[in-house]
Formats: sequence, C-alpha cells, structure tokens
Amino acid sequence: MINVNGHSGCSLEISQKRYKTVLRKSSPTQKYSARLKLQALKQRSFIPTHCILSPNISDEGYSGDNYWFEMDYIHGYDFISFVERAGPRELEHFWEVLRAFLLREISQSEVVPYPRAAFITKVDQVSSMITTRHKTIERAISYIRDFDSSSPFLSGTCHGDLTFSNMVISKDVSKIYFIDFLDNFYDTPIQDIVKIRQDTLHGWTLRKYTRQFDFVKTDIVFKFLDRKLISFIRESSILTEFYKPMQLLSLLRILVYTTDTDTYNYLIKCLEYELANEFDITNSG
Repeated sequence: MINVNGHSGCSLEISQKRYKTVLRKSSPTQKYSARLKLQALKQRSFIPTHCILSPNISDEGYSGDNYWFEMDYIHGYDFISFVERAGPRELEHFWEVLRAFLLREISQSEVVPYPRAAFITKVDQVSSMITTRHKTIERAISYIRDFDSSSPFLSGTCHGDLTFSNMVISKDVSKIYFIDFLDNFYDTPIQDIVKIRQDTLHGWTLRKYTRQFDFVKTDIVFKFLDRKLISFIRESSILTEFYKPMQLLSLLRILVYTTDTDTYNYLIKCLEYELANEFDITNSG
C-alpha cells in the first residue's frame, strides 16, 4: 500500500485489489464525510465522452464515521508531464476535446435568472471564514455582493474543480481522465471554465507542482490555451457576463484554506488582476 498526499485533506492510498490497482480516497473527518460522499456521487454520475472519462468507482464504505470510496487507479501523465511530451497536434487535440466537453455542459444546462441570493449567501459565508483581511479582499467581496444582472444564467452539471491538476492524460495521449470532482454551492458549467482559467492565466497548478519541469515550454502552452479559452468565453454573452464574479468568488474560496504568506500574496495579486479587468466581447485582442 502506498500513501499519497491529497490537496483537500483527504488521505489517498494506492493498493492492489483483485488483480488491479485501486486508489482509496478517505475523508479526514466525520464532518467532511458528507461532502466526500457527494463528490463520489458526482463522479459516479459523470457521463463520459469519447475522449473524456473518469475512473470507475468500485467500492465505498465507512471506517468508523469517516467515509471512503475506491476507484480504478489511472496510469497516465499528469498535465505538466503531458505538456512536456506534447507537440502542436496533441495540444490542439487536447483543446478541441476540452472545448467539446464545455460545449456539451453548456448545451445541457438550463437557462435561469441569475441566482443572486445564493451567491450573496456564499460570499458572506466565505467572508466570515477569511481571518486575514486585506483591502483587495474587501473589494472582491463587495463586488460580488453588489453584482446583479438581468442576463440569463446557466444551471447545470460541472466537475466543480476542473484545474489541470485534476486531469490525467492517458499514455497514448488520446484520453483525458477527470479526477477529484468537487461538490459546489451552485452547479454551473461557468464554474469549470473559471477553474480552467485559474490555470491558463494564473498558473494555480504550477504552484502545487513539486517536480522539475520545462518552465519555458509550459508557459508557452498555458498562454496558448489561455488565448483559446478567452476566445471561447467571448463567444457567449453569458460567459462574459458572469466570468468575473465567479472567478473572484473562486479565488476567495481558496483564501479560506490558505495558511502560508506566499500563497496569500499570490491570491491577492490574482484578485487584483480580476478586479481590474473585464471581458469585452467586442475586443478580440
């Protein structure tokens, strides 16, 4: 059995079971068990595409009061390792597969009025949990509280934490496996777009990556994907309208669990960038 560190505080154990490798994900506390069970349900409910899949969940249970579930262990590349091996054709294929997935999420969503009350409730909850205050944090919280829109909103399924660190690329680079699904206060495909851009623009996954990697090539690839994502967002008035408040809220939610000064300062800079910029669908520059 091999123990692996998890980003959510959950423990991860790799072992052999019935002639195959499985990964067990266990809740760190009784309180988190309900959330982890929702995350397992979200993973079970995921409908794969031809190129995007998620690991099969084979078993689940409780150890005392703490919930756990087991899934197939995927032998593949983490995203940074994939980038180092990929050429232009593989990178274009990756984007087209991801774009098709996002379009599917959007097409299957229900168009509803902006659920402003849900967002105010959530930002107030997040605000109460951030102990170290900063004027930029206050500005971001005020922006979300004051934000309102008569534009339609998208209510539908989402992964919930679709950063590159939660993708595994198959060894033949033909498949993408989504892992570490996350329960959300409000499910919308806009959340997945926001989390992807947390990487393509802000490089969140790079901050958590501990191995040596080709920074120059990775930076070029992230900028390439960010241009693709910007064009994708600009194709939709709904995405351009709601990207900013949702990105601000996503960054604030990370701050709740931030304990080191370096990450705190990084997130402040990300918030400052998002507060200063808007998506302009008339500007394709």
